[in-house]
Amino acid sequence: MENQNETGSSFNFSRASRTSDVEVNKELMKKYDEQRAMFMRLSWRQFGLFLIMFSLSLKLYVDAHWVWGTLPMLIALFALFRFYMYRNAGGSSAYTSGLLVPAIIVRTNPVELVALADVCCDDTGEEQFAYKRFAVKSLPMHKVVEGERIPCMALFGGSTNGQWTNFEPRPLCWVTDDAAAIKRNIDRIEEREWDILSKITDDTSAATDDIVLLDMDKHTGEVRRKTNKIEYEDVSFCYPDSWKTEREEGDNGSYYIDCEKKGDDSSEIITITAVSAQIDVFAKLEETLNTMKEQKVYRNMCTEPVRNVSLGDNDAILCSFVCSFSGTKYFGRIYILNVSGKTFTVLMQDEEDAFENKFKFFTDSFTIK
Repeated sequence: MENQNETGSSFNFSRASRTSDVEVNKELMKKYDEQRAMFMRLSWRQFGLFLIMFSLSLKLYVDAHWVWGTLPMLIALFALFRFYMYRNAGGSSAYTSGLLVPAIIVRTNPVELVALADVCCDDTGEEQFAYKRFAVKSLPMHKVVEGERIPCMALFGGSTNGQWTNFEPRPLCWVTDDAAAIKRNIDRIEEREWDILSKITDDTSAATDDIVLLDMDKHTGEVRRKTNKIEYEDVSFCYPDSWKTEREEGDNGSYYIDCEKKGDDSSEIITITAVSAQIDVFAKLEETLNTMKEQKVYRNMCTEPVRNVSLGDNDAILCSFVCSFSGTKYFGRIYILNVSGKTFTVLMQDEEDAFENKFKFFTDSFTIK
């Protein structure tokens, strides 16, 4: 991304290549900014932790030994650092030092936007665009119609392999009632970026609150979700770049593939199990359900009637289920199919019942040789 506009001042140890020029109205920010309360709450939690650990450290220094007082002191300093970071993120400097990014309205009831940002954070300078879909309660100064351009400020967090793993867009209209300033900042964003947003061919409803890396076809101009392709034994399918895969070989040609979204708190998962024998699909389904119910997470599983469907180019049976564990509800689908003398079991699971959208990358690309 060319730095055609002024760069921002240093913010949380990084510097934006393009920032806004609006004058922040703090009263409007307190009224409209839907993320400010979250950052303030997080900052005070960290400050509370700092006070507790600092007091404990002093007590241990006095009553015990300096070695025992060092560990809580380190925790206290880390909590103080996080307090500083969250405090900055919740303040007005986020609007003057964050990255100016484009967003458009993609749904009006409720109001949802898709924002675009370059998430490359290494020294190569190579662009890697990603989008994020997010909901807002209000957009003052804007018409709430699909396609409306909304300039936003974005703060970035986490990084891996030279890329940010998340960004949080915040509309500029939350901090200014100057229509000319909003129009000026819309114009400061490269038209190419607005064009990329309009050409995304994915169903973006599958990406609520997640960032999705993008691939751009230089010949057709089409913009789509960045995916990798796995080909293992009889099976091949595509999966998003933000997912990971693991494979395990069994006896007599059997194997297992696990594909899940990266991150400890992710619930999106696909597993494929293949056995080198053609087993009755209904018997295999019953065996699979019984095995799953032995695990705590599936003990209260409720299943729906079995249906005849297709997966890829093959006939299959499908059993949908719902279960809950530790206060979290999970939705799942189990496909059983016989192909070329083997029996395949495919499990999809997520916290949302939105499989047609969220797992479309898999169902559209899944093939068995």
